[in-house]
Amino acid sequence: MAGSQSRTKAHSRIRRPSLRAFTAEHIGVPQMLICLYGDMPTHVDSNFMIIGQFTVRSEDPVILWDRNGTLRAALSTSKASPTKLDWQWIEDRFWTWIQYVATKVGRGELFEAIRFLSFLQEKVPGPIAIELSGGKSYGVRHFEQIAATYGGQMRTTVASYDRKEIAKALLGVVEVYKSFRQNRALETLRMDAKTEEVVMRYLWDVLEQVGRACT
Repeated sequence: MAGSQSRTKAHSRIRRPSLRAFTAEHIGVPQMLICLYGDMPTHVDSNFMIIGQFTVRSEDPVILWDRNGTLRAALSTSKASPTKLDWQWIEDRFWTWIQYVATKVGRGELFEAIRFLSFLQEKVPGPIAIELSGGKSYGVRHFEQIAATYGGQMRTTVASYDRKEIAKALLGVVEVYKSFRQNRALETLRMDAKTEEVVMRYLWDVLEQVGRACT
């Protein structure tokens, strides 16, 4: 009985009051609860899934509690398949993305250009560098811990609210991607040389225009 009481007191001491919780439809996962707990705030994501959803997974979960063994049984029927970076998916979209940002820089829509630069970092150089470093690519999360070797290259893709800096960072994204692409054995990668040429010519025109405007 005394042992039970001490455990109860211990649990009461580590309880963290809920500060805020909301569903994660903003990232396309409406069944997830994003929660904030405690006076020293702790972020916890609670993703509610049905058993059938575990048959297709990129990694095996750590099971903390499984009342009837149902989850273990479901996991035993399939294997985790780690997701790999899809270079063709990137290549098929990359030059259109670059043209979009170049257009925004040319028009002086700098907030939108910065926003899309962050998108490019998350979709192209960030995950590529993390995967090349042996990590799992979740955008740019944990980049400094996993892919510090590529930190210098990644910094060339960052800009403040300055038209010339943004244009230079966009060129940095292109140069980093092309260097990664060149150093990989990608014999099966289908590249559209014509689109790349047209977009690069357009980008250089914008860079020249920005240079004139900033002198």
